[in-house]
Amino acid sequence: MSKWIDIGYKWKTETAYRVREFLKENRIPFRMPFDEMFFRSMYHLPHRDHIWGIKVRKKDLACVLSMLAKEGFIHSPGSYRIY
Repeated sequence: MSKWIDIGYKWKTETAYRVREFLKENRIPFRMPFDEMFFRSMYHLPHRDHIWGIKVRKKDLACVLSMLAKEGFIHSPGSYRIY
């Protein structure tokens, strides 16, 4: 069984939706609190100032951080920021 670990980054609603879609496109399993309830459509997102974190499998963490850095969602793996 895989252990889920928080990425360590938090994003506002619109960016969290883009990160979520990026992970889906790359077939990386992830979890978000209440993601299916709030993120059904890009046109009906929750309040734009809400902050969201994402969890991935522990074995995928290094790969996910490098992919997110390459795509510009984070500045460098290891620093904790809200985007």
